[in-house]
Amino acid sequence: MRSQEKKDVAYPVAKRFRHSTLEFGFKGSFFDIVSFDPEKGVFRLIECKISKSSTGIGKTFGQILAYASLISNNGRDFLNELYKRQRSEGLDWFHDIDDIEHFLSSKAIPIEFYVAFRKSDVLNRQAFFEWVYNNLLGKKVGIIFIDGGNVDVVRESVGIDIPIRKTFNSLKDFAHAIKKVAGRNNWFPTIKLISRHSRLVQYYFTTSDVHFEVWPRVREKAIEIGLHIESNSKRNKRILNILKDSQYQLKRKLPNIRIQKFGKKWGRASELIEWSGTLEDLDDEMVNSVAHKLYDYVSALKPILDEHDWGKEKTNKSQIAIIRELIMGKGDKVHRISSPQIFQYIRKHSDFQNYKTERRLRHIAYWYARKITRKDPRHFRKIGKDFCYFPS
Repeated sequence: MRSQEKKDVAYPVAKRFRHSTLEFGFKGSFFDIVSFDPEKGVFRLIECKISKSSTGIGKTFGQILAYASLISNNGRDFLNELYKRQRSEGLDWFHDIDDIEHFLSSKAIPIEFYVAFRKSDVLNRQAFFEWVYNNLLGKKVGIIFIDGGNVDVVRESVGIDIPIRKTFNSLKDFAHAIKKVAGRNNWFPTIKLISRHSRLVQYYFTTSDVHFEVWPRVREKAIEIGLHIESNSKRNKRILNILKDSQYQLKRKLPNIRIQKFGKKWGRASELIEWSGTLEDLDDEMVNSVAHKLYDYVSALKPILDEHDWGKEKTNKSQIAIIRELIMGKGDKVHRISSPQIFQYIRKHSDFQNYKTERRLRHIAYWYARKITRKDPRHFRKIGKDFCYFPS
């Protein structure tokens, strides 16, 4: 706002409307005047302008549309910033943060929009004013003229209930919001979070290669929600068969569930929710919808998987015997395997799931392999970084 606009327009209007603050900055925009009427419980946003041209006048009205959109997409942040501003300026708008909760619960902010001009600048633009007032904003924006310091409200603002709609700047923010909803409701108290993919929401109970996932698929313009089965091929097949055997039971709780293979050996039990593929359509309503759908999948699938031990292979072999077989290979010829290869195999094996960290599991893999070579150095040896087997 230019200094002349502030002196000739903004100051007289702010004096006319009590409880006002000037040049309120928010999300890269500046509202010339923001005031609050405690009795009516309504905000007033006033755009001040010195302009004699139709273009300048039209842009002033157009700015109101931009403000309405900005507030709708960032309603919670808008109220929080106003709360901080009124505290810093000593305005008696809200006593504490709870005073703005009713706006959030109603999901709407009542606002009266006004445009303010010097009367001398627009005397010859009355017809244009009438056209803009009647056609552009449906007679909802009030008009104020300032004449030598006198403030004349020519048209009262009808007021608009701006719907509060929270949007997100990135898929990472969207994923974080889903995790917050799940955490706030304490839906998954024993579940573990996979944090390496910031744009995805992935939770698991036993092993991370079988996990529940929310995956925004931009190219397909859909959000996938459900269970991803990404273990070894035998376990993947067992889990798919378990779920297919329970398909009738699952369909009653999850009508749109699809149980199928994807890729060469993976599987999934999931569904797709339509989405435009743009961030503008990822709002708080979508967050709640997706989070509740994820909860439905966990609630329906987990009891079935628990009953079948999540498709894990039953074995009576000891851990050292399993690693011994890995080093031997088929046992009929010289065979070598590295410590990382042993780790990659046992990290997916059901008999090695009692270790809390991968570092501990790597240590166990190496320690057992070294124990085998020391116990039977004739057939098992460590050469460089590999463990080797030599038949008799």
